[in-house]
Amino acid sequence: MPVVYTARTADSRSKLHTIGDGYRILIAILAFFRDYRPLTFFGSTALLLLSGVHRHRKRRHQQYLATGQVLRIPLAICAAGLFILSALSMTAGVLLSSINRRAEEIRSLVVSKWT
Repeated sequence: MPVVYTARTADSRSKLHTIGDGYRILIAILAFFRDYRPLTFFGSTALLLLSGVHRHRKRRHQQYLATGQVLRIPLAICAAGLFILSALSMTAGVLLSSINRRAEEIRSLVVSKWT
């Protein structure tokens, strides 16, 4: 079937918005990734948070060994919080992955029983 293509008229506007539409698509892709691969999603989030913990680890340990004191308390509290969030993210990934696996097993059993 032939299609005639013509240029857009001067008074019409595109309905596409590069930034807004791209942002919505990115969020949708991340949501699908989170729902279908929770262990990978939350595991990579845990590794990202854990990298924040280890970023200044060497310097903090050297200062503690040299002085016997924790000189940057806010940084230590931030590192502890990031470590807890990392562990929580990994735990959520493992639990959600297990739930997804069980749901898939149940779905396959129901489908096989009814077919």
